[in-house]
Amino acid sequence: MKSAIFDQYVDKIIELFSIKREDFFLKSKKQELVDARQLFYYLCYTRNIRLCYIERYMISQGYSIGHNSIQGGIKSMEKKIEQDPDQLTIVKKIDKSVLI
Repeated sequence: MKSAIFDQYVDKIIELFSIKREDFFLKSKKQELVDARQLFYYLCYTRNIRLCYIERYMISQGYSIGHNSIQGGIKSMEKKIEQDPDQLTIVKKIDKSVLI
């Protein structure tokens, strides 16, 4: 069931950032990809999805990541939301669009 939620989040995020799905899972430090992944981690976290599930999903998609990096991404997103209220609007819009 969690994979359906993950897939919906990824689909919404890649549409928002105008990136390809395979690029989302590339080990790249391009800012738009980093921002997209951080948004993904934050959305999952606010939905009370455990970090180990997020980690497993990312690994299953070919993106190796650990708990600390996920937590760092969540904290970065929290700072962005604090500094830019538009970020919170984006989070709410994506969260409402996920059907499960």
